[in-house]
Amino acid sequence: MKLRSALRAGVLMLAAACAAAQGAKIGFVDVSRIENESAPALRAVERLKQALGPRQGKLDELQRQIADVRDQLAKTGEKMPLSERQAKERSLETLIRQADKMSTGLTEDLELRKNEERARITREANIAIKAIAVAGNYDLIVQGAVYRSPGTDITEQVLKEMAKRAGAPPGK
Repeated sequence: MKLRSALRAGVLMLAAACAAAQGAKIGFVDVSRIENESAPALRAVERLKQALGPRQGKLDELQRQIADVRDQLAKTGEKMPLSERQAKERSLETLIRQADKMSTGLTEDLELRKNEERARITREANIAIKAIAVAGNYDLIVQGAVYRSPGTDITEQVLKEMAKRAGAPPGK
C-alpha cells in the first residue's frame, strides 16, 4: 500500500514538473478543508447528529444509571443485606454490558455513516473540481502536495462551487 502511494505521488510530481516546464496551469485543492468546511460536509454532520443523536442520548442515560448504582453501592453497599447488595451488583453488571453493547453498535454505525458521507462529499467535490478545471482551463489539479504556491490553491473556488451546487450560501 505504501509503495502504491509512493508511486502515485511520484507520478503526480513528474506530471506536475512536466506541466510546469510547459507553462501549464496547475491548481491545488486542500482536501481537509473540503471535508470540514464544504456545504455537503456541514449537512452531513447535521444528518449524523439527527440520525445518531437519540441513540447517544439513550447511551448517556444508561451511563448515568450506571454511575447512580455505583454511587449507591459505594455509599450504602456495606450496610445493605448481602442478597440486596448482590442483586445491585448483578444489576450493575447487566447495565454495564448493555452500555458496552450499545456503545459498540453506535461507534460502528457512526464509522459506517461517516465513511458513506465522506464518499458522497468526495464525489461532489470531484464534480466541482472538474467543472472548475474545465472553466478555468487547468491542465492539472492535485489534492496532495509537499509544497504548493498560494496562487495555485483553488480550494475556496471549490467550496463556493460545491455550495452553489448544493443550493447553500458559500462560506462558513
